[in-house]
Amino acid sequence: MTRLGPTFVLDAPEGLLSDWLLGELRDRKAEVLAALRWEAMGRDPRPDIAADHAAWDRAIAMAYVTSGDDPDGLCQALHGLRCLGAAMETAGGRWVIRPGELDPTEYAEVRERWLRPRAAGVAALLDRAAAEGGSM
Repeated sequence: MTRLGPTFVLDAPEGLLSDWLLGELRDRKAEVLAALRWEAMGRDPRPDIAADHAAWDRAIAMAYVTSGDDPDGLCQALHGLRCLGAAMETAGGRWVIRPGELDPTEYAEVRERWLRPRAAGVAALLDRAAAEGGSM
């Protein structure tokens, strides 16, 4: 299965998938697509940054549950920020997002565009993730 933009294409050698299995996939298409979207968007896109990977994985997963694929939602904002290399750390007993690999000027611009409009949601989510997940 491969992703082509917003759709997925199932490509298998002829005869590999039985009629029953193809029927099951058709009947459960919505579930299969939801699982694939979860893999694409509901996880930390930068596991190579190991220091805070678990925290980002938890926070993005929690955001996905509430905002899903909404392009203006909290999950998309956090996912995009992390793709750019933002970091998460503990400060004053709270989880906070920091520039990480981003140039501070670029981070300030991204923060204004994507985090500031969602500030209350970001703060609540990070507090909840920290409470449920403990320390980084």
